[in-house]
Amino acid sequence: MRNRRLKPRFSRRLYRERNLTGRFSSKLKDFCRVATRYDELAATSLR
Repeated sequence: MRNRRLKPRFSRRLYRERNLTGRFSSKLKDFCRVATRYDELAATSLR
């Protein structure tokens, strides 16, 4: 906001660490999705 007198404080180190952990958890979710994907094969669908 233009009329704000004090800028909110923010730590570059904390922002960087939070960004890193967020990206890491996103990659873990992607790998989990790939690892648990079930292929539609005739051998697996005959059960």
